[in-house]
Amino acid sequence: MKILMTYFCLIILMTSSIKSIAQKTFQRDCNHPHEIPLSEMKENLLSEEIYYQEDDAYTFWYKITSNISLQINYELKSIDSNDNYEMLVYTYVGNDFCNDLVKKDIRSMKMEEKGVFDIEKNKTLYVSILHINGKGCGHEFFLSNLHLNYAFKAIQNTCVEEIAATIINEESRKDSVKIIKNHIVDELPTPPTKATEEPILENLFKGLVINNDTKQPIDAEITIITSEYNIKNNIFSTKNEGFALELANDNPLIIKIEKLGYKTYTDTIDDFKNSIKIPLNPLRVGEKIVMHKIYFHPNTAVLKANSKNELEKLLSFIKENENYAIEIQGHTNGNRKIKKDKKYSHLGDEWNFSGSAKELSQLRAEKIKSFLEENGANENNLVAKGYGGDKMIVEHPKNMKEAMKNIRVEIIVIEKER
Repeated sequence: MKILMTYFCLIILMTSSIKSIAQKTFQRDCNHPHEIPLSEMKENLLSEEIYYQEDDAYTFWYKITSNISLQINYELKSIDSNDNYEMLVYTYVGNDFCNDLVKKDIRSMKMEEKGVFDIEKNKTLYVSILHINGKGCGHEFFLSNLHLNYAFKAIQNTCVEEIAATIINEESRKDSVKIIKNHIVDELPTPPTKATEEPILENLFKGLVINNDTKQPIDAEITIITSEYNIKNNIFSTKNEGFALELANDNPLIIKIEKLGYKTYTDTIDDFKNSIKIPLNPLRVGEKIVMHKIYFHPNTAVLKANSKNELEKLLSFIKENENYAIEIQGHTNGNRKIKKDKKYSHLGDEWNFSGSAKELSQLRAEKIKSFLEENGANENNLVAKGYGGDKMIVEHPKNMKEAMKNIRVEIIVIEKER
């Protein structure tokens, strides 16, 4: 009995120590943000280089304050094109953000790479720049409005020598902050340009892309290809104006029209002066789309920002074909158990999934369904189902490339319930 009590006490002490260490590590990250007091900055232009500290391996924090309400444009860029970063923003009123973030339910808002901050008077924005994948060489963060123009370059020390655009010596590398102040220079006025008449287009090929079922105009991507199979033009046909191409008489040319959820149309152009309607056939019941460009953060049901374009294409297809329903299918590489990822521990429940891969695939399908419903799709036309690893493309993957084929989202057209 005494041995059991000793063992039990030891477990409690270990658990308490681990929790204390985890909180301390996290608090050290967000307790030392890079501060941006907008109301105190007098320079109209400011460029600043900042160096990541060891504790910033996954997350870099900014603290933005203002004693007046204002709007300011922001933009986030990766220094290395192979890196991927995401931005979470917390609006906070109080004196102990890091502690409150751990103990209270302070919700974050995931932001696009470019947009506008609405900063309320005497409220603080905590901005978390999260390194998702890649080497993690750092990021650039821009803030601007009519009066201010700030650029912050946060550089990971391990990548300093690899960033060709950054030239620093050993002494400046040890500094935590290097500030370069710019001065405004009045630009010379440019002479007024003389208005030119629009050229008359002789060989004009015009058209409108329509849904062959509803006969309604739709948006679509168009590629013009030469007889040698070289791409000549890439244009976009809109549902309101269609498309217009000025082409030389170099017949034959091939027109290829594509839109997610529709069968690709290919034909030759033999008469430039015709204005035509080109029908696209939507997918039929039982046919599917593999959504190659919908991405989730590993082991979570959190969509990556670069999935938005593909989701909007899917939304367009659903709204244009309300006589059909779709099943949103989530698939994973096997049915293994998934544990929480420590690097997401401070980001809330949706980032900290624990359970089976099949459960995760269901959550991912439901996440896509929610996006579609929130943006105007009829919920009665949407079914979400997670299959986990029950329908793997590669049954026994031998490498990461084969495994990634199994991790996918598929859309199946199904009969609409009457």
